[in-house]
Amino acid sequence: MRAELDHDVQLAQAQLGNLAALQQNNMKRLLAYSSIAQAGYALMGFVLLSNEGIRAMLVYLFAYYVMDAGAFLVVMIVANATGREDIAAYKGLAWRGGALPAIALSIFLLSLTGIPATIGFIGKFYVFAAAVRERFYILAIIGILNSVVSLYYYMRPVKEMFLEQPDGDEQPIAMEFWNYGLMGVLTVATIALGLYPPPIIAFASRSLHFFVGST
Repeated sequence: MRAELDHDVQLAQAQLGNLAALQQNNMKRLLAYSSIAQAGYALMGFVLLSNEGIRAMLVYLFAYYVMDAGAFLVVMIVANATGREDIAAYKGLAWRGGALPAIALSIFLLSLTGIPATIGFIGKFYVFAAAVRERFYILAIIGILNSVVSLYYYMRPVKEMFLEQPDGDEQPIAMEFWNYGLMGVLTVATIALGLYPPPIIAFASRSLHFFVGST
């Protein structure tokens, strides 16, 4: 009974986060509400009550912190440059001096969705795979469907940045040097660890051994 209740709470959390994010036009709020759904995916590993589930949760949390930190960094850069946080502020960003932030944000958002070749895919793959191994098939299916829903609101800013032309009166995007460095590190990590995840898996396994004394 307790396990079923935990599963229901986890599913409700992911669905609530996605539904709230769908209605947001403010980028900070969109990422904040989507974080509720992301936490739901991490909890999916925890409620399995197995070492494999906890390992999957740790993998996902590591992936989440990398890609979410990158997304919030770019949103902060755009907000500081334009004084705006709404999605419309990203209109034509790639064509008005913000090509690098636009590319980086697109990578982070795709990773949050769980697109292959990103760290987000690795995190979700391990969580869903752990659920399947523990025979929680419905939990895994609903988690995957929630990821599909998130694709809609994560792609809205990408559409604005690359497929819309600027009106001509938008503020140019200026970045400090340290922002380029941090953004570059997080972007490379999002892709590199998505293509080569063994360091994340090793980190999660060591952490699991530390907490529960088992691998």
